[in-house]
Amino acid sequence: MNPLVSVVIPVYGTEEYLDRCVKSVIAQTYPYLQIILVDDGSPDHCPAMCDAWANKDKRMKVIHKQNGGLTSARYAGFEIAKGEYIIFFDSDDYVEENMIEELVNKALSTDKDITMCSYYRDTADAMIPVFMGYGKGVIEREELPMQFILPIIRPMKGDPATNAFMVTKLFKTAKIRREYFVSEREYYTEDVLFNTQIALHINGIALVNKPLYHYCENKDSLTFKYRENKFEMWNKRTAWFEKYFQQNGWLEAAADRLITLHLVSLIVGADNEVIKKDEAEFKSKCRYFKQTVCETGCFQLSNIKYLNRSQKLSFLFYYFNRYDALYKFRKKRVGV
Repeated sequence: MNPLVSVVIPVYGTEEYLDRCVKSVIAQTYPYLQIILVDDGSPDHCPAMCDAWANKDKRMKVIHKQNGGLTSARYAGFEIAKGEYIIFFDSDDYVEENMIEELVNKALSTDKDITMCSYYRDTADAMIPVFMGYGKGVIEREELPMQFILPIIRPMKGDPATNAFMVTKLFKTAKIRREYFVSEREYYTEDVLFNTQIALHINGIALVNKPLYHYCENKDSLTFKYRENKFEMWNKRTAWFEKYFQQNGWLEAAADRLITLHLVSLIVGADNEVIKKDEAEFKSKCRYFKQTVCETGCFQLSNIKYLNRSQKLSFLFYYFNRYDALYKFRKKRVGV
């Protein structure tokens, strides 16, 4: 018997992309779907578009709710999901027509609680495949800490290439708990926190090393928007991971990753301020970022070994108080 798959699609402010996303889902070669569109109080034409789609396909259910953010919308969809499996898509992205079929077939053949695929990164100029670096088809339960959990928290040299996105993963619905849904309004990169929590309670991950999901670079998405407390949200996330490592006995194994997370917060903060386009305030904020990281004890020149080339240069600008050069460099990197 073919298992039902619930597809949850949060919708907010994406009227330009919504039809593309929904078309790619209803065209799936795997037809046994419950498609849940969650209108998160969208102020544009998305609510009406969702209702119109529901009238065209009986597999589709629409939830209209007050705006609560991406995570709250995902959870609203999860609450009414009836499928044995569940997958979460973003409404400004789209998927290959065989994505769900490929993931379901792999899940059934391996009986793993999560099945993960590679993806395309769609830019304005190109469609770039991003493959995983595993030379096998399954990550067993005992391999998860070193092969999946630690690499998605912070990839280091020698780690397999993987991905922390929720949207590239098919989950057994019964394995998901309410507490895994951590708000993006409270922590930066909520997908990582979801995946690191659920990974403690699964029997392994099956791998489909084909790019089946299209992650589209949308300049209106959260990734490219100024967020008032982004630096603090990143640091709150780092503190969450430190506690997570302690609870699971991985604090020593993850020490270099924690150092890197503190150092990368300097760049996360700088890039956020670049988006605001206020050079005077940029310098003031970066001095604050540096002072905060100095208080952790991680702002050491010797720790530059944990960073990639671009990050090293940014760190040196911080180290020598060259905030004018840092602003120009990060502005070019961010593309604003």
